Amino acid sequence: MEGKQRSGHQPAADMAETQGGENTPSATPSPTPNAEERDTGQEMPLSVTVLRQELQSYRVDMLTDIRKEIDSMHDKIRADLSTLRAEAKADIDILRNEFIGNIRSLNEKHTEVAETQSEMERALSDACDRLTTIESAHESLKNDHRKLRDKYVDLENRERRQNLRVVGIAEGAEAGNPIRFMTEFFPDVLGKDHFESPIVIDRAHRTLAPKPRAGDKPRAMVIRLHYYSDKEKILQLSRNKGRLSYNGSQVHIFPDMSAEVSKMRASFNPVKRKLRDAGVVYSLFYPAKLIVTQGKVRYHDAQDVTSNFLGAMWLISITFLSIGYGDMVPHTYCGKGVCLLTGIMWHNPLLPCELLLCSLFMCADAAQQLISCIITLDFINSNTGI
Repeated sequence: MEGKQRSGHQPAADMAETQGGENTPSATPSPTPNAEERDTGQEMPLSVTVLRQELQSYRVDMLTDIRKEIDSMHDKIRADLSTLRAEAKADIDILRNEFIGNIRSLNEKHTEVAETQSEMERALSDACDRLTTIESAHESLKNDHRKLRDKYVDLENRERRQNLRVVGIAEGAEAGNPIRFMTEFFPDVLGKDHFESPIVIDRAHRTLAPKPRAGDKPRAMVIRLHYYSDKEKILQLSRNKGRLSYNGSQVHIFPDMSAEVSKMRASFNPVKRKLRDAGVVYSLFYPAKLIVTQGKVRYHDAQDVTSNFLGAMWLISITFLSIGYGDMVPHTYCGKGVCLLTGIMWHNPLLPCELLLCSLFMCADAAQQLISCIITLDFINSNTGI
């Protein structure tokens, strides 16, 4: 550009000289600058036109350079953008492929989880069905077990109904022959005048516990009587006599019961103790039924097998068919009379009417038992403080 400026200066000087020559009458040459002026570096003054031309030229050059720079930067930016676009596209393709692979893997796992969940739901449904069936079977088995247990307890106690349990006899007193010893024991303890003939005993032995050491409590004797009437007679005599002793030792005679019934009867021990302290007469009937006697009135639990209509019908039926086992018995004179009349007149053509009438009598018996139970509770509370 300096070259252009210097080249532009020279035409301006020439033009000035031309114009100066036109104004002067003769063309006189302009004075040549001397060496001192050249050494000081002073330039000739420029005109407006020359300056404008130089500025115009300088602007054109600047615009050309700027355009070149802009074009160069534009090309560079375009190349960089293309490179970045290609790199970004490559990275996006890689990420997309990676995401596609991950999504495909997640879809496969989701499918497996869904299939596993479906299998678990089916298995759970089957397990619930089986559990429902098992619960139903368990409930049925539970009911059957309860019935069989009750029947087993009943049969065991029926088997023991001719048995007696004697507590307090010293070890070795039977001298190796318990049957003969017990045959002589009952008349000696209860009175020989109550036994016209010898008692028939089928079996007699000690309980199956280890033999106690000297000074320990002796084992009980279990006796199997041949006749049920002898067992009832011995128990009645024992209750009537009260305190029993043999060779200076106190003995007790109890009916032999199963462990389940014995536990039920033992639950009445606190009540019986308070009744004894209060001087109240009581009785404990099979299986575990406490009856309190005050004068000529007997109070007992109203929850009895004869306290409902069906129980009464069953009692009447087994009575006139002679198949009763003693598991259902009336407790009032009215109920006993009705059972007796039903057993005698079972062949009467008016038997259905008699059954209905007898059942009504038995329901009246149940009502009387309920009233007796209420009176019993009031009496026990007032006398024993229970």
